[in-house]
Amino acid sequence: MKASQLREPDRIRPRERRTLDIKVGSRNLDSEQLDDYLNLIEQSQDLNNTALRDKLRRLGVRDGELKGHDYLFLPTQGGNIQDPLRRAYNLIRDRRAINQVRLYYVDDSGIIWRYHQPGQVTRVGSSLSE
Repeated sequence: MKASQLREPDRIRPRERRTLDIKVGSRNLDSEQLDDYLNLIEQSQDLNNTALRDKLRRLGVRDGELKGHDYLFLPTQGGNIQDPLRRAYNLIRDRRAINQVRLYYVDDSGIIWRYHQPGQVTRVGSSLSE
């Protein structure tokens, strides 16, 4: 992947060395997009891919190397956030990317939770660290 082909995430979390994509409502995870982010992570760890690593460094990512990607699901009024989270988890599991991709969601009261797997979540708080 060339630096010019860098998929533009909604946000880069430089201290965490992770990219972030925000999903609204019950939008499903796009498998092609997930594959692109996994490829981006892999390519950023290639020491010979200097153009990509330099671009990531300019964006604040230490050593220009990404460690993972995150999805943050935002609720819509009356929407069920659990179904898209479950589908996303299954897709990530099927791609064997559980260690690279994290799922988060915002509940109706504005609290962010990390979704580990169906039935297992942990409270993060009111914001994600950069």
